[in-house]
Amino acid sequence: MNKPKILAPVSSLEMARTVLENGADIVYAGVKGWSLRPNMFEVKNDEMGEIIKLVKSYNKKIFLAMNCFYRSTEIPKAIGIIKHFYSAGIDGVITSEYGLISLIRKKFPDLQVHVSVQTSASSSIDMAFYKKMGVTSLVLPRDMLDLSIDNIRELAGKGVTIEVFAVGDDSSHYDGRCMLSAYLFQKALPDDSTGREELIVGNANRCGYCYLACKRKCSIESKTGKLLKRGDLSLHRRIPELIKAGVGVFKVQGREFPLHLVGKLIAAFRGLLDNIDDPDKRSGYISVLDDLVELKQIIASNHLWLLAKSQSPTWKKLRKYIEKPWDNLTTGLWLKGKGKTLIRKIGRMI
Repeated sequence: MNKPKILAPVSSLEMARTVLENGADIVYAGVKGWSLRPNMFEVKNDEMGEIIKLVKSYNKKIFLAMNCFYRSTEIPKAIGIIKHFYSAGIDGVITSEYGLISLIRKKFPDLQVHVSVQTSASSSIDMAFYKKMGVTSLVLPRDMLDLSIDNIRELAGKGVTIEVFAVGDDSSHYDGRCMLSAYLFQKALPDDSTGREELIVGNANRCGYCYLACKRKCSIESKTGKLLKRGDLSLHRRIPELIKAGVGVFKVQGREFPLHLVGKLIAAFRGLLDNIDDPDKRSGYISVLDDLVELKQIIASNHLWLLAKSQSPTWKKLRKYIEKPWDNLTTGLWLKGKGKTLIRKIGRMI
């Protein structure tokens, strides 16, 4: 049985160094304007070049995220970006478009092609289809309910590496098909800084920005509640059985999260995978991940608010618990006492 890989997020050279030092096998990043993240969490072209060099110095792999739905007139530019970073040393491309997959296979036959969660691919028929297209790996939708061993084995049997989100946002819609953000503040913005013709703010599916509408309080008539509120996905307690079922890559979502939190998540997952056959050590890492996931869940719902308040006294108090160093990840819960109380208080305040 092959040992599964950890796929880690990167939004800066510093984050790349952090996740690599903490045990990531593969990293993924997008250049400004060309992946499904706000520009502040993507990297500039020259920084991407430095990230590639760093990844290669660790003898690890790097994927370029190109998972927007591009206009026909933007496809030549997209191919040009892939060509540029192919020459710089990327190992693969994460994409959502069938046509772009086909072009990548023809123009860069030795590049790995990784199918984004935006395609909503979740059946063995989907796997067989993408296998014929030359796809090497595919991430399952975060809202996929059937993670049973039999089903995962069926999917993995089609010859495409199966990837799941070890940590990420859950979705209230079938992944890749949510249009809620399209109805909030939709407008087109000129985008001279990235080479895109324009960014459609309010349409996360195509090329814009997700307003996390399903994380907000909603109301129907006089009843108020979080009727659309989605949960947060964490599969760290199921990793042993998912490995046996055939999952080959565990993905951590988090380009938009604090650097030190992402580093600790990767370190904890590295420890878990490296000690998967040791019940005591495995239990220790799972306990650490329980706490990290709780912290991530609070930040995930409100990360833009927290980032906007990054210089506030409250955030500075919270940072010391996120950034708190540890020597031994398996020595009980690190997030406790005043730290946990404060974090829960922050969650109620926002």
